[in-house]
Amino acid sequence: MQFGSDFYSKFQKYATYTNRSYSFTDCQAGILRQINYPTGGYVKYEYEPNSFMDKKVPDETSETIVNEDWNMPKSPPTNFNVPADSQADVEVRLSRGLNSWQDVWEAGGGSFTLLHISSGTPGAICSHSFKEECLYYANHYPDATEIIYKTSINLPIQDNEGYTYTYILSADFPNSLGLQYGASTKHGSTRAQVKYKLSTAWWMRKYKVVVSV
Repeated sequence: MQFGSDFYSKFQKYATYTNRSYSFTDCQAGILRQINYPTGGYVKYEYEPNSFMDKKVPDETSETIVNEDWNMPKSPPTNFNVPADSQADVEVRLSRGLNSWQDVWEAGGGSFTLLHISSGTPGAICSHSFKEECLYYANHYPDATEIIYKTSINLPIQDNEGYTYTYILSADFPNSLGLQYGASTKHGSTRAQVKYKLSTAWWMRKYKVVVSV
């Protein structure tokens, strides 16, 4: 086996003090360069550094959970867990498609529900019905194509007894308006998303990331 000839000189450079700056040249000190086989053959190794787009570590990152209802068969709620206590932004969009707001209102309006369950019965965190808004839009904004509802909530990882919460996100478009997905349908839908935020510090602890500055 052959190693870089500058093995000792490169390590001597850092013998008397700590330097955490990055140098690809110095990173190659002592690495395996070549293996010679008894048959006369050999294999050489070449290395290259990792790369990234920028040097700024974000203050937080996020995950987005989505549930959408087009009145398709077998469209279950979306279940999820959060890995840490989190703050979440909820956004729900009711799109009428080619239905009228009057039709959607008469059918009951769209809605969404976010529940949590641990060791006991499910509990509602937040929910919203668009029925009254559909009537308002039918009378004032009949040409509008969607209604948007937004709110912010807290998502704890567990209940007071230490049981982990499972969250259940469900969007609903009025069933009586029929199937809304497909070329010959009216394309109405209710789309609910929960975007929860996690600090960079949490991700670094989870994946044992060490940043040297």
